[in-house]
Order: sequence, then C-alpha cells, then structure tokens
Amino acid sequence: MSHPLNLSQPTRPDQVTEKDQREKFQETAPSVKSGLFLVPKVIEGITRRWKFMNSL
Repeated sequence: MSHPLNLSQPTRPDQVTEKDQREKFQETAPSVKSGLFLVPKVIEGITRRWKFMNSL
C-alpha cells in the first residue's frame, strides 16, 4: 500500500485472547438450531416495499 508519509504500522500475530463462549450465550437465546442463532424474517417486507417504491 502507498501512503503520503513514509510510515509503517506495527503488526502483531493473531492470538486467541478469550475462550469460546458460544454455548453459554446460546443457552439464553430464544431460538438456536445446529449451533446457529435463529432470527425472524424481517427483510422480506422491506424488499416488497422497496420494489413498490421503485415502481412508481
């Protein structure tokens, strides 16, 4: 990458700093399936409205 100033950013190796707490968080989730959070569909209605507004 180029930059107007001759600077370099220090980098560090990727290291895990926290343990995986997915199961702990999913215990209190309303809906979980196969280790994934299930969320309600909300985009479908927005998509229909967007198509309607663009057809005007």
